[in-house]
Amino acid sequence: MQKDLTKHFLYLADSPGFESVVHKIFEHAKAAKINKNTLVVEFKSGKILTASPPGNPNSYKKFPRSFLKLIEKHNTLKTDRLELGKCYFDFDIYDEDDRVYDLFDGKASNVLCPLHYTDNSDWIYHPTEKNKEGEPAIFPVSHELEDEINPVYHNIGALFLQ
Repeated sequence: MQKDLTKHFLYLADSPGFESVVHKIFEHAKAAKINKNTLVVEFKSGKILTASPPGNPNSYKKFPRSFLKLIEKHNTLKTDRLELGKCYFDFDIYDEDDRVYDLFDGKASNVLCPLHYTDNSDWIYHPTEKNKEGEPAIFPVSHELEDEINPVYHNIGALFLQ
């Protein structure tokens, strides 16, 4: 089962060097089952990963290619602390004086949010910064630190694995 899960989730290693991370994570899998079309993986630690059925890439036209590849496997991946998929980002909490507001020209439609942490922070794609693969860099945003913009130069699958 662990080898099958590792093979299935290797697509998350979408930045160089993350294949070993996938192997390490799924060697701790204890059980896997399908519940209402959702793959549920239980780990020895008691943590749970849920993986929904594939999504429709046509619903994510503005998102980068690496994100679309993830959606083709699972529309969402969830743990107790994070959710990978098209997430809601509350752009309305930002003002004209905030860097995030300025970075996206004041338009919520310019913001693409692929990852949400339960500690009330989101990861969004940077509109101009790129990683080594030519994909948009990703940076964390929380309202309390709206002026902190520190991009991470991995694709979204690798970021989820971290």
